Amino acid sequence: MSSANTFKNVKRVNEGFEIIKSEYYNERYEIVLGQLRAESGNIILYVTWECMNEQSYFWGHYFPTAGLNAREKALKDYHTRLAKNYDNMIW
Repeated sequence: MSSANTFKNVKRVNEGFEIIKSEYYNERYEIVLGQLRAESGNIILYVTWECMNEQSYFWGHYFPTAGLNAREKALKDYHTRLAKNYDNMIW
């Protein structure tokens, strides 16, 4: 099991979102954090997804930057999702 992403020098994009953080919680599944930029370059949306085999993204949680602390909320969700999946592996 890899605890950090294996593609540090490879840019991953899904549905226009750049994947900026990821961590595997077993051999095939990971939690990812992505950000979407407007044409102006400003980040307008964050997302966390579960991902299978670095290509199938599902169960997205979205955090618009119009809301306060969107990045912090997305990071908290990212870590919460990882913790829940690690906990589920124990049982």
